[in-house]
Amino acid sequence: MTIAENAYLKLERADEQIREINQYLLQNPPFGYALETDFFNRTRALFALKHDLSLKKLVIRCGEALHNIRSALDQLYWELISPAIPPEKHKAVYFPISKDEESLEHTIKSRLGHSLGDTFFLALKSLNCHLGNTGNRFLCLLHEINIDDKHKFPVPAGNFTRINSVSVQQQVPDFPNSIVNGGFGRCKKDVVWPLGKYKAEDLQRIVPPTTDVFLRELDLPVETWLFIDRPEYSGEIIETLRNIHVAAKEAIDTLVKAVGK
Repeated sequence: MTIAENAYLKLERADEQIREINQYLLQNPPFGYALETDFFNRTRALFALKHDLSLKKLVIRCGEALHNIRSALDQLYWELISPAIPPEKHKAVYFPISKDEESLEHTIKSRLGHSLGDTFFLALKSLNCHLGNTGNRFLCLLHEINIDDKHKFPVPAGNFTRINSVSVQQQVPDFPNSIVNGGFGRCKKDVVWPLGKYKAEDLQRIVPPTTDVFLRELDLPVETWLFIDRPEYSGEIIETLRNIHVAAKEAIDTLVKAVGK
């Protein structure tokens, strides 16, 4: 067994989990797109509709995949560094992520990254594992999400459904004309217009506790996105997970090459 085998196995499992999450999203979308018919205000509206149970299960699955990715980095780092340092320093051995470029070297040294010599130290520096414009965006994102997930994973949101008047009017004939392309979502009303003609099927279910507001879920896909404040980031969730996975694998490949194992 090579020293990196467990790390690569964890990445392999994370890759499987990401593909499972992708299938889950197709079968159990956490967001739909809804038509609201409001007889009290005499309006119609479109907005993203959240499916709470599906969203909660998605969050758990994402947390599991990201935990495996982060664990792969930390485990490899431990396997490489711990034999080169005394046992009393083992508690400091975690894959280093710095708050900014200026403190990167200090952070690497505080995590004992210099213990394997200059080649390994420079390899760590080359990964640019720090927050900021020149940093490794997806490794930093992994780090910040992993910290948050110990308390609360960032909740994904429905966003950026690409719609146009023609496609919507196939399902909602009174939808306004001339909307060609737009970003929509985050579970707020995207388009509101006066109530005109409607079909009985539009009154699919009533919105309690009202007696005059109805919802109908439309056949319009709503992408699931992550919105992170630090580092500032937004992106479709499967693409984000895959990019984090790629960044982690590249980091592991770099460190393995640096030590020749």
